[in-house]
Amino acid sequence: MKEWVDYTKLDVVKKELSFQNEEREKRAAELVIAITELAFQNEEKEKRAAELAYANIELAFQNEEREKRAAELVIAKTELVFQNDAKGKRAAELIIANTELTFQNEEKEKRAAELVICNTELAFQNDEKEKRAAELTKSKINLRDSLHGTVNAIAKAVEAKDPYTAGHQRKVADIACAIAEEMGLSDKLIEGVRMGATIHDIGKIQTPAEILSKPGDLSKAEYQLIQSHVDAGYEILKDIKFPWPIAEIAYQHHERINGTGYPQGLKGEEICLEAKIVAVADVVEAMSAHRPYRAALGIDCALDEIKTQRGILYDPMVVDACLKVFEKNILQP
Repeated sequence: MKEWVDYTKLDVVKKELSFQNEEREKRAAELVIAITELAFQNEEKEKRAAELAYANIELAFQNEEREKRAAELVIAKTELVFQNDAKGKRAAELIIANTELTFQNEEKEKRAAELVICNTELAFQNDEKEKRAAELTKSKINLRDSLHGTVNAIAKAVEAKDPYTAGHQRKVADIACAIAEEMGLSDKLIEGVRMGATIHDIGKIQTPAEILSKPGDLSKAEYQLIQSHVDAGYEILKDIKFPWPIAEIAYQHHERINGTGYPQGLKGEEICLEAKIVAVADVVEAMSAHRPYRAALGIDCALDEIKTQRGILYDPMVVDACLKVFEKNILQP
């Protein structure tokens, strides 16, 4: 016998089974949704994770930049400190330099003050020196005037003994000075020439007046006595401290450059220049003037004499200057 089947229960079971299947399908759908949602969430998480990783990378890069900037800042600060140290060192050096400069300025001011004092003292000394120099110049002028006065007095004393040659020494001095000026000699040397010429015949003061004024020819002994006036003049003048060779002028004015003169027979440069000048002036004045033993020969004859004997008896330069003096009519004997 067939087993009876309760279809009511079967339907219930089927319904329950269908319900369970629906529930399962619903749960499966829900599970699919959940899985899908979970997958979406995972994708979001992965995206967030990727974004986070990117952010971390960017942060790391920023950190590296910061570290690089920090390192650069440290370097800059170190360099700034070094520069500040250098500036501090320069400042210290500048302070030292300024201090030293201040000290130097103080020294300069001190030296300047000392210099002012020295200059003041020097100015005072210069005033004293100028005063002394003025006094000395005045004294020299007075002494020179006294010397000239003494020399002129001696010349007059000599000429007083020989009236025929009165004024001879003064005229010789005028000619001699004109020659010296024409030669371009110094004022001091010209003054010496004038002094020496003014008393070149001083030795005649010891010569007897009757011989000096004898109208006729002289004997040999008388002529030697006349010649001795140069020795006598030298002896009179040699111990006097003239600033010029006055004694030598008196001693050498009868010397001749070829050695034929007297008293020493000197030649050329052995004769002093002043004596060479006085020698030419003496010959010109003596020949052009009157003498007791002869009439005046005239200036032309005198100039011819020195021209003829130029370079033989008389110095060529002195003769040339003398000829120019008379060509220019600077003076007449």
